[in-house]
Amino acid sequence: NFDNITAIGENSTLVIDVGSEKAFNLTGSGTSLPIVNDSGYYGRARTYDGSNDELAMNFPITINNAYTVSAWARVYDNGLTRTVIATRRSNRANFDFKFQSGNYINGSIGTGGIGGTWLTTNAAASFNYNLGVWYQVVYAVNQTGYKIYIDGIQLGSGTWDSNIPQFIGTDTNLEIGGYGDGGEFFYGDIDEV
Repeated sequence: NFDNITAIGENSTLVIDVGSEKAFNLTGSGTSLPIVNDSGYYGRARTYDGSNDELAMNFPITINNAYTVSAWARVYDNGLTRTVIATRRSNRANFDFKFQSGNYINGSIGTGGIGGTWLTTNAAASFNYNLGVWYQVVYAVNQTGYKIYIDGIQLGSGTWDSNIPQFIGTDTNLEIGGYGDGGEFFYGDIDEV
């Protein structure tokens, strides 16, 4: 969460995972870190300006096989691709998902690492989203496919031959509000990643 609870040591550059009590240092790109605001879906959220803000967290672990990614997000425009979560780079086939063009959610799922392969770059669901409205987006991924849920309703799914998808490797950052090589910046609020 992005509640910035100073009693447990959180601040504008450190987030504590309350469930595991692990601390994650945040780094930002652009002119500053996304702004903490009090209008999150649950408590506080981060507001992204759509032009150059993103958060990055280095994970010292690899997450693969089966995983679930979830975030609450609200978008303020629908003309561009707006990445919510990404662990990909142009040379690493990991994971991302984004709002696109006002009418769908799209993701990419790969086997990870340098030289990894994409299992799909079209993990998509048709979805006419409204601007300024909170939505919970969930990707549930396993060795044979994925499911996409929006506000608890399954809106998309896909399959592939058995393989090992990788969400993140030890050489990759988890990025919120942007895509690893720069671009596809989010414009709106993100909460509860």
